[in-house]
Amino acid sequence: MSTFLCPHCKKNLTTNDQLNVELKGFLSGDKFEFSFPIRLPAALGQYGAKFPEAVKMEKGALVEFRCPSCDFNLTIPEVPRHAFVLMQDEKGENFAVVFNRVFGEHSSFQFDLQRHQLLAAYGENIDSYREDFNRELNFFGC
Repeated sequence: MSTFLCPHCKKNLTTNDQLNVELKGFLSGDKFEFSFPIRLPAALGQYGAKFPEAVKMEKGALVEFRCPSCDFNLTIPEVPRHAFVLMQDEKGENFAVVFNRVFGEHSSFQFDLQRHQLLAAYGENIDSYREDFNRELNFFGC
């Protein structure tokens, strides 16, 4: 199984059962700010966020994801509709996993950090973003 890590503090974000990635979700508007725990599936290409029932999100809401340990904002400034975490596979190789921040949209990408190359793309909304990621990449800061 792969392990997901914060790109800033390198804290393990994977749940003990290896099924989810635990993050802090953050929503804000003109007159409010709200943070809450959120879990995303650890399997690439699977979607379905889990968050407290008290949180009501409408399709299109832009969720900011942060590390629950160091509060690092996982948004990619050059591609602000996406965030990223590190993924370490069983062999110890590191990859970047990029995922959509727009609630209801499904796109995620796996990148080789050594070669700065797109390895895989998942989700029905990938065509909207493929051009952003199908070029030489140098914006992960890792």
